[in-house]
Amino acid sequence: MDRMKLGSAGEEMAASYLEALGHKILERRYRNICGEIDIISYFDKAVYFVEVKTRSGLRYGRPAEAVNKNKIRHIRSVATMYLERNPIMDREALEYKIE
Repeated sequence: MDRMKLGSAGEEMAASYLEALGHKILERRYRNICGEIDIISYFDKAVYFVEVKTRSGLRYGRPAEAVNKNKIRHIRSVATMYLERNPIMDREALEYKIE
């Protein structure tokens, strides 16, 4: 399977998993001038910005290892702009955390 198909399959599985947990998917492959986030979802008064890393094996490391400080900074930039441009009800009650 080529990288694009593998990545799309991983994003589809991640979105399905989040929906099964009760998340409402707000955006998929969201882009703005700061970059892209794979999935944005809403659940239990929190907005989740999800970076999906799909691997066919561990040759290049575990997926979580690909989300380094630079990637987290990138996600924060895209997320901040998303929240500025997309008012969300109960925004005061939203939690903002990166795990």
